[in-house]
This record gives sequence, C-alpha cells and structure tokens, in this order.
Amino acid sequence: MPPPSPIGLPAASASWAWVRRFAGPLSLDAVANAIGCPVDEVDSALTVLSAAAGARDRTALVARYALAGHLLPRDFGAEAGPGPDPRDRLILRMLARGLSGATIADEVGVTLQTAARYQVAALARMGCTEVHQAVGLACLTGLVRASDVGVATDAVRRPEAQGDELLRGLLAPVRLALMSGRAMVVAPRREQPALAALLAGREAGPGSRILAVARPGVHWPETVKALAAGRRDHGEVVAVLTRGEADHPALSTPPGVPVATHQAQLARLVGSTLPATVIVSPGGLEIAREAWRKARHQRPYDLMLALDAHVPDIAARAGRHEYCPPARATVWLTSTPRLVSTDRTRTEGADLYATGPICAALTPRQAADAGRMRDLRIAAAPLPATTGSRTHLHRLVLDLAAAHGSTRVVVLCSSTTEARRLEREITAAAGAESVQAVVLARRHAQPETMAQFTGGGERLRVLLTRGPLPPGLDPDLLVQATDQHPAADTAASLEAALTPSGPGTRPLLAVAPVGGQSHAWTLLAALAGAAAALDPDLRAALRTARDNLPDDGWQGLEFTLPGLTAESRQRARAVCAWAPTTWDEEMTRTRDRNTAIHHRALPATVSPSGRRLDTWLARHRTPAAAHTTLPAPRRSPMPARPTGSRTA
Repeated sequence: MPPPSPIGLPAASASWAWVRRFAGPLSLDAVANAIGCPVDEVDSALTVLSAAAGARDRTALVARYALAGHLLPRDFGAEAGPGPDPRDRLILRMLARGLSGATIADEVGVTLQTAARYQVAALARMGCTEVHQAVGLACLTGLVRASDVGVATDAVRRPEAQGDELLRGLLAPVRLALMSGRAMVVAPRREQPALAALLAGREAGPGSRILAVARPGVHWPETVKALAAGRRDHGEVVAVLTRGEADHPALSTPPGVPVATHQAQLARLVGSTLPATVIVSPGGLEIAREAWRKARHQRPYDLMLALDAHVPDIAARAGRHEYCPPARATVWLTSTPRLVSTDRTRTEGADLYATGPICAALTPRQAADAGRMRDLRIAAAPLPATTGSRTHLHRLVLDLAAAHGSTRVVVLCSSTTEARRLEREITAAAGAESVQAVVLARRHAQPETMAQFTGGGERLRVLLTRGPLPPGLDPDLLVQATDQHPAADTAASLEAALTPSGPGTRPLLAVAPVGGQSHAWTLLAALAGAAAALDPDLRAALRTARDNLPDDGWQGLEFTLPGLTAESRQRARAVCAWAPTTWDEEMTRTRDRNTAIHHRALPATVSPSGRRLDTWLARHRTPAAAHTTLPAPRRSPMPARPTGSRTA
C-alpha cells in the first residue's frame, strides 16, 4: 500500500506506477514500448493524472509527487545532487514554472541562445537529459520548491505555523493600515522575527517577493532563521550583506540560505519576478537596489519589512528610492518608536512622518504578563559626591548586590577603560574569592565570558560592558553608569536584560546612581527615558505625572539604599517624570508657569528636574523686534529667527 497522499494527488496503485514511469528519462514513446501498450494510452494516462493532480504537464506532475516525498532518486534514473552554480538553481526554478525559453532569457538578462546553453549546462550538472528529470531531482534536494511549481504549499507539505495568539492579535490592525501602503508596529525586539515571518505569510501570497531589512547584529541569525523557516517553501531565501559584514563570524545564516555580496549574485539567485525573500542589512540595500535597477523586469517587491525601524541606518535608508528598491507596502517594526538622548536636547527614533502612526503594539507589560519578558523596576541609589571620576561606584555596586541578594549584576560603563578600572576596584574591595568581575569588551568575541556570567553558583558575578548587551545574560541587577549618546544603546541593553531565562524569573531591578554629582542626574534621565521609550504604559504614566504633579514628579520610582535626602528624592522623581521630554519643553513649561504666577519669568527659578531658568534663557534670548510699521528687510536667504520679548 502506498503511503497516504497529500490533497489533490491520486493515491491508487496504478497512479503510483504511472508516475514512476513518467519520472524516468524515457520519452512517452519509449515508455509505451517498454510496457507494451499503445502511445495513446500513455498520453491518456498522463492527461488524466495531470488533471487530477492540478498539474499542467509532465514536469509539473513529477515535481508535485517529488515535493510530496513519494519519489526517490532511483525513480528518475539519475543521482540527486545540487548544481554548483547558483545560476543553475534559477534556471531550474524557471523550468519548474513552465516558462518559455524567451521568458527565461528575459529573466536572466541574456540572449535566447545563451539561455539555451545555460539550460543544457544545468541539466548536465544534474546528470539528467530531460527537463522533468532535473526538476524532479531539484525538488528532492530543495533547489525547487512548491511555489516554483505553482501549487499550494499545503498540498505538498504540512501547513505553516499560524503563530501564537499574542502575535496574531496584531495582524488585523496591520492589515487595515496597509490599505494606505504602510503600517508601524511596536513589539519587543525578540518578538520581531516571528512577527515578521507571520506578516510575510499572511500579508503576501505564496508567489510574492518579500524584502526584509534588519540590522546586522546579535539578532541577525535569529531574524534570518525565522524568515527562512516561514518562507522556505515560498521561493528562494537569500541574505544580502556587504563584503565586510559577510566575513563577520557572528552574522551566520542557517543551511540552505545563500549570502549575496554583489548585485550579480543576487540577480542569479532570485531573478526579478520569481517568488523570493531577501533579507538585507542597511549597507546591503544598495546591492538590492542595483540588482533591481539592472533587471529587465523591474517588478516592485510586494512587501517590505523593516525591523528595528528606530535605528538611524534603517530609518534613513529603508523606503528611500536612492538606497532601497521599491515596495508596494511597508511594515515598520520597532521596540522603541521614540528615543530622547541623555542630554534631552534632541529626539531620535522612528520618523512617524515616514512610517505612519502606530497601528498595533505589543507592550512589555503585555509580554511580561504572557511570560515572554520580565517585569521592570526603576530605582535610584545614592552615590557619594567625589572630585574627579566616580571613584565610589564600585562600592555602590557591591552594596546594591548585598542589599538585594543579587548574584548576577551588569554595569553599563561609558568606556572600556572605565570598565576595566571598575573591574579592578570591585575585585580589590570584595576579594577574588567572593566576587567574579569581568569585562565584556567585545560581546561577539567572548562567548566564554557570557557562559561564566550565566552559569550557576552563589558567588557574585559582575559583568562590565559598554554598548548594547547581548541577549540571554538574564541579570538580576542592571546599573546604569553611562550617559553617552544616543539613548538607543541604553534602551537596547535594557530590553536585552528583560529577556527571561525561564518561568518564575524575578523582576529586573534597573538602578541609576543619583545625588553625588551633577552629571549623575543624567544617568537617571537616560534610564527612565529608555524605559519609557520601550513601554508605552510607562510613557503615559510619566506624562500624567508631568501634567498633574509637575513638582512632585513620578511617584513610582524606588529607592534602593538609604542616604538620599527628601530634596534629592523629590528631584529624582521629577527627573524621571521629565525624562522622555526635551530640555526646551521642560524649560518652556517652567517659564510659562513662572510668568503666570509672578507676571514675569524669574531667572533664578529651578525647573522640576533641577535646571535653572536663566541658563536656558541665555541660550534662547533673541533681539527685540524693531518698533516700525514694516518688518525689517532680510539680509540673507536664510529664514529669520523668531523674535520674542527680552527678559530681565
């Protein structure tokens, strides 16, 4: 008895016998002579089987049974083996679709005679003499897939995963927003690969072309793997990187996903109209753009997925015609749609004018409730005032770990030099027997350091690093000791620390030193601003505190160690409440409120987060307008600065 057949494939014993004969190298006349029956009967059997299987010809019929796993290499009379040239794969995929020689020549961009030579060479490298043989063998080896033959994927393979309920809930608003050609979704970074694969499967059909833009970093392998798993049966899956990125050991791709570093390579792998999924880095967008520009059939991509849309390289390149091939629709995925730099003088993040408003969001609170992320607690700790550098930071780290029973502590430092100095100070103060302090200078080059940090044991482990954290460290305590630009690094580190190691993981305690030096308040502003950029619920709570209690600040801030005065605690709460804003917004509110109360702006007034009004007024003071009936003529083509009243 033959095995159960997929939907649409005849499963009778006679059908299996006919398909095995059609898969061989013999012509129909030779098949008729071999079994001793008229040629008309062989033609009739082929016609009936093709109609029952939904195949257009002999090649498609053999390919369908090969994709279903019911044919073996011996049935083809040849050895199964992939061709060494990527061009062979493209030729075989087009032959599987039943394209004519002229269409193949146009797709590859060569003459009809050259395309015929390519076809002969591809068949020879497969060890075949007939097209249906080569296509059938290519189906067995994965060179040709269901979408290339033009059949439904679920007819030859099991249906693709539908995604979990948490992510499926985002699809309806995205589908509605894509009616205008663009949609923006807020989701944690660790959820974006699965969400991108789900959107690609739902919003684009099996024969579509997908362009996914992702940052070449710690999440790159996960992104490629998720999209390849969801799109492998819908056409070719290719990663596009620059030559320098392709040589990086951390930017690995799963088996079966080739890497293109030149537009000619990309054109040979995906053609210009065949179903494909192209995963490209921001630097590789120009390669994809050049391949599209030189194609004879300049078909736009059906859907573009931009992951980490707040990253400047992606926000500035994705969707722009000078860097990126066109797409009919674009979905922007980001975990931090709005970021404020640590000195709060400018805004960064996704450009809402380009991406459109947020149409769907999966907040960290929702993800934490579902067990996909950890809860977050923001706290402040007193740092004694010192001259020069922060020499007491090592003592603060040890006191925090002892007070809260932490065994894994991550300290975000401003530089590698500061991290190494802090490592020596922590080891000298606590002793090498009770604490293990290490520096993660290059996160990709030190897997053994990460393994030591995440390992078991009761000894305190302190990891000191600069820049974004790699995921999977699962610290108990995160100490913010850097206020460098931009705040995107702080947000990325905070999000990586929220990745749970398992059920029951306790909330992450994120701490910033305050009260010791003037710059220490910017550490708290950076931490609160990064958390607010990640969590819309927290951002709304801080906005409510600013509007209703501008002087009292955010009451949700914790204090981990004693030593802060009442004045410092009030200022810390105010700093958190105003962290997601800019200095101009805070000082404008301070000036307007001061003027409403005192009928003039008092320069000595201090804003809720502790900034003096006279310092801000000195930077924004403009000359008084001339008392004339006509405005003064401009002396330069630049627009005139807005005028305002001079303040004392």
